[in-house]
Amino acid sequence: MTAPTIRTYVNPTCLICGTAGQVLHSGLKDRLFGAPGTWQLKQCPRPECGLVWPDPSPLTEDLGLAYQTYYTHVEPATGSAGLVYRLSKWAYWTGIRIPALLTGIYQERREFVQMFLRGRPPGRLFDAGCGDGQFLHLMKEHGWQGTGVDFDAAAIETGKKKYGVDLKVGDFQTVPIEESAFDAVTMSHVIEHVPDPLACLDKCRRLLKPGGRLVVSTPNVRSLGHQTFKAAWRGLEPPRHLHVFPHHLLGECARRAGLKVIRTGSTAVNADYIISATMAIANAPPGTSQIGGGWDARYALKAIAFQYREHFALRRNPDLGEEAFLIAER
Repeated sequence: MTAPTIRTYVNPTCLICGTAGQVLHSGLKDRLFGAPGTWQLKQCPRPECGLVWPDPSPLTEDLGLAYQTYYTHVEPATGSAGLVYRLSKWAYWTGIRIPALLTGIYQERREFVQMFLRGRPPGRLFDAGCGDGQFLHLMKEHGWQGTGVDFDAAAIETGKKKYGVDLKVGDFQTVPIEESAFDAVTMSHVIEHVPDPLACLDKCRRLLKPGGRLVVSTPNVRSLGHQTFKAAWRGLEPPRHLHVFPHHLLGECARRAGLKVIRTGSTAVNADYIISATMAIANAPPGTSQIGGGWDARYALKAIAFQYREHFALRRNPDLGEEAFLIAER
C-alpha cells in the first residue's frame, strides 16, 4: 500500500500583510511525529510583521494526516517505564522549585498556567482546543464554569471520564457555540495550527461578553531558542504549525479582529520543556523520526540553564521568550 502524502498548495505571500516571503528554513522533516513530506518555511521580511509559514502549505482537507501519530493519540507509559518517568518528573519539579521561587519564574508560571485569569472574578470560560480538559479542570477549582472544544475525539472522551468537565468534539471554527456568552476565552498553543488565524480570533471575539477577556499563547518565532537552534527549534513543528508569530503580530491580528489589545509579550516559563525537546531534535541522528515532542530528561539540566539565561535576557529584550502571549478584550 502506498504511504499517504499530504497535498499542498503554493503559498508565497504573508497572510497578514501580503508581502512575498523569504526562505527561512528548507528541507525540513517532521522529526517529532513522522508526518509525511519535506517542508520549507518562509518568513515575512518586514520587521513590523515577521510571520513564518510553510510554502508550499498543506491543504486543509489533508491536515489530519499530520496528526496520525500526534502526542494526543499516544497512550502514556505504564508499568516500570511509566513509574520511572513519573519519578523523574517529580524529582525534577521538586529540584527546580526553590530556584524558580528565588528568580520569579515560579510566580510567572502560576500566572501563565492560569492564562492570566488569576484575580479576575470567575465566570463562564471557553477553552478552544481544550485537549483532555486539564486546564478547565484546574480553572474549575478556582471557581470558573468551563466548557471546551477539540477535534481529538479520544482526548475529549478521556477528559470527560477523568475530569468530568463539559467538552465537545469538533472544529472550533465551525462548531456552533453560544455567542456573547463567555467571560473569558482561552487558546493555548492552538492559533499556530489553524489555517486562518484572523477568522479564529474573530470567532473568539464573538463568543465573549462585552469586556470579556481573550488570552492566547503560541510559540514565539523571535525566541532565543529559535535564534540559537534554528531549524531544530521545537516551536516550528512542520507541517502542523501553519503560522508562527512574534508577539507583537498577535496584537495586530487581534486589532484586525475587532479586539482591544491589553498586552502582548513573551515568556520563558516553559523554556525548560521546549528547549529539552529542542535539544533532543538537535542531537538526534539524521533521519530520526518519532522523537515525540515532550520533556526529555537527558537534557533537563542544560535546558534549565538555558531557561534562566532566557529569563534574565528578557529584562533587556522582551522578544526573546519561547512563548508569545496575547491578552485582549472585547
